[in-house]
Amino acid sequence: MNEIQGKKILILGFGKEGQSTLSYLKKHHPDLDIEIADQKEIEITNKHIKTHIGKDYLNLLQEFDTVIRTPGIPNRLPEIQNYIKSGKHLTSATNIFFSQVKSKTIGITGTKGKSTTTSLIYHILKSSFPNTHLVGNIGIPMLDLLDKLNSESIVVAELSSHQLEDCRYSPHIAVLLEIVPEHLDHAGTFENYILSKSNITYFQNSTDYLVFNPAHIETNRIAQETKATKITFSLTNKDSFAYAEQGTLYLKPRVKVIDVNEIPLISRGNQENSLAAISTCSIFNIPVELITSHLKTFQPLEHRLELVGKFKEIIFYNDSISTTPQSTINAIDAFADLETLIVGGYDRGLDFSPLVDKILDSKIKNLILLPTTGEAILAKIKDSEKSYSQIKISSVKTMDQAVEFAFKETSPNKICLLSPAASSYTSYTSFEERGNHFKNLIKETK
Repeated sequence: MNEIQGKKILILGFGKEGQSTLSYLKKHHPDLDIEIADQKEIEITNKHIKTHIGKDYLNLLQEFDTVIRTPGIPNRLPEIQNYIKSGKHLTSATNIFFSQVKSKTIGITGTKGKSTTTSLIYHILKSSFPNTHLVGNIGIPMLDLLDKLNSESIVVAELSSHQLEDCRYSPHIAVLLEIVPEHLDHAGTFENYILSKSNITYFQNSTDYLVFNPAHIETNRIAQETKATKITFSLTNKDSFAYAEQGTLYLKPRVKVIDVNEIPLISRGNQENSLAAISTCSIFNIPVELITSHLKTFQPLEHRLELVGKFKEIIFYNDSISTTPQSTINAIDAFADLETLIVGGYDRGLDFSPLVDKILDSKIKNLILLPTTGEAILAKIKDSEKSYSQIKISSVKTMDQAVEFAFKETSPNKICLLSPAASSYTSYTSFEERGNHFKNLIKETK
């Protein structure tokens, strides 16, 4: 296998994917000398495998013939770049998987909507092709599945920028959603982030497909460079392969697929996700009526405009997945009766000006600001030329205080929305932990 060179191998990072890589290599390449390096303490049952733990975990890279980088460790780190420049071989579980897989592969990436679009595609395809599998960010680790696949299998993979940044392969069908600034703490620059995303189509050829919405600037720019067959979708352009018009989704030329209000997903962004899924599944010649029926039965994912319920006459929604200003803007647009908005989280240097404009132009009456980006948003509000006297603003330190304020100030039959526009790392380990805490606090207060 060309992705494993030499005998001395280092697995760099030992999270879920690193553990999967170790299992795969031990099964298929038992003669390799494998070691593990990670900044954090790790638990490993095989006492014969040497580990390198702590802040100096990157210092020994040059001793290894191949280093297998896990997604959480940035490719741009000086130690990794020096390793590459020295002529050594850097790879990843993603590269190993795509170098070996013989199945049809569908890869989905973008800044937001990846998980929903991936799940929608899988949900629809599975009904017609039982040998369809979900892997990657939202499914099981890729290498855990590899041995179970054959030429008749279809693999649906959610691919993050972290997985794509040093990827040397592209899927048979690439689905490229909107790209806006995110994960700049990992990528370093927006340009690096875009470059990582572009790998999903960079290695495609004329027998492959790229599914995308040309209305998005960065997405369209990447699409212009591909050799793949282009399949477009749009919320406005009726010349696209799949499009929306007056609350209905169509396939070209004018084949009705479904009315928007029949899809158990809300927001304009989810209309795009549905169009992306419809376009992708149509490549497999699935009858429109089957696509329609399975769109209707799709179960929305947690933490993505998730209805928590009605408590003390207030309707609560959990959108903890929203970690960018644009995704929160989309969430605001999804609700006519939104009265209370909770925002704020870990500061990654994103621009909150568009979000502040949206808030000040909306009918939001209560704005709850969490650390630390809540401070930046408040500063933008005060610097704005627009009036904010109509909004009651509360800066809080904890989610407990945010929920308490929401129950106190939100009117009956109005909506309170958690859509942070920032990642969770100020107070939580993940957006899931943040969303679950929010939901639990609501139910406990009730």
